[in-house]
Amino acid sequence: MSNEAKKEKDKGIHSYRLANGQLRWAYVIYVVREGKSRPFWFKGFTTKTAALEKKKELLRLKETLGPQFRPEAYQRRQNPRTYEAPNLHLFDKIVVQWLNTKETAYEAKKLSKSRLYACTRSVNDFILPTYTGKPMSEVTRASWVKKLDEMTAEGHSWHIRKQATSCLSIFLTYAADRGYIPVNPLLKMSSVLGEPPPTDRAPLTEEERRKFLAAARLYRDGKYYALVHGMLEGPRPGEQLAMEIDGFYPALNMIRLKWNYTQEGLKPLPKDQEERYLPLTTETTQLYIIQAERATREQLDAGLPPRWLFPNLQAEGDVKLYRDRKLREIFYAICRLAQIRRTVPYEGRTTAACTIYNNGGTLGEVMDHLGHSNRKTSRIYTKRAWRLGPRAVRPGPRPVDLLNLPVQPVTPATNELPTVIAPVASPRSRTKSLPD
Repeated sequence: MSNEAKKEKDKGIHSYRLANGQLRWAYVIYVVREGKSRPFWFKGFTTKTAALEKKKELLRLKETLGPQFRPEAYQRRQNPRTYEAPNLHLFDKIVVQWLNTKETAYEAKKLSKSRLYACTRSVNDFILPTYTGKPMSEVTRASWVKKLDEMTAEGHSWHIRKQATSCLSIFLTYAADRGYIPVNPLLKMSSVLGEPPPTDRAPLTEEERRKFLAAARLYRDGKYYALVHGMLEGPRPGEQLAMEIDGFYPALNMIRLKWNYTQEGLKPLPKDQEERYLPLTTETTQLYIIQAERATREQLDAGLPPRWLFPNLQAEGDVKLYRDRKLREIFYAICRLAQIRRTVPYEGRTTAACTIYNNGGTLGEVMDHLGHSNRKTSRIYTKRAWRLGPRAVRPGPRPVDLLNLPVQPVTPATNELPTVIAPVASPRSRTKSLPD
């Protein structure tokens, strides 16, 4: 069949989506009434073929009946459900029913554990206090916009408001699918939330780093202190999460970055398609020595080989690592505790690059430290170095010495591996050579 014939065949067939995201098909037939051509739509077909066959059948009937043809008698409703009175159902009763089913906006899909936790938190903190005891008919766009204004006045960030709005929108889609309300009033969230904040990743100033690290020592009794401290050395978040104990060389103040862990899972090669070695400051090396001993003990007690430097024994599957989302949540919580601006994990990499460059490092040294293969990529980071003040004369022999992280020395002060960790060969004996 030629393209022209196919276009003529499909002429008048249109697709659209329901509130829950499902695809439906419709067709249109024109009938002359009072000297004017009027369109009559026939909606609700699950396949394009069904809509096309039904259209052919009605066109034949139209040709047979002539002026007596009445398309209204053959129109089918888009949604044949009968809606229950919204005033008969209280909001809090339906929202608990939804949380028990764990359904998303799309059928045959369930809320993930992290998404369910975020929705439960938003329901308890923001949504239920607003609509408890009220009928479903009072859950309107105007009432939620008023609530968002109150959240803004209370100091809640745009991201918190987005999370609560997304949760409420998923629930309203669930309610609309079951006939509790005619339609989801928050289907277009962008018109409710407004413009998102700028996403430019800025480096942390020395004062912000000091507050950030001080808060990291207090958060969960310092459980994630070594993890977030290492992020300020310049690795990618996925590389930081997937560090291995046998790739840590405390005598050389270096660690191997071999893996890149993302939301899709553990990838065998990082972004630049080769493993690399990251030089560490003395403070970070000492922290990693303590962390390596702790991580080895935890994995041996769980019956696992001591592989990961930052293991997450509660993770599902064979890869016992923290997810990217968990790392972001840790950063957000520490920023709130430190009372500084919201910071994402990748801004630790930006901070390292800008600090090295601002303290006298060259663009090539920044490129080597970050593992970039193109100087243009490194230039993107150094353009933000002006936020840290004027450039200084280089005081240290290594680029990593220019980081000058404002931390106190930690114990133990030795550069030897803990006794519970088996010694590993020097990385100079490997095929991948290290810089002198």
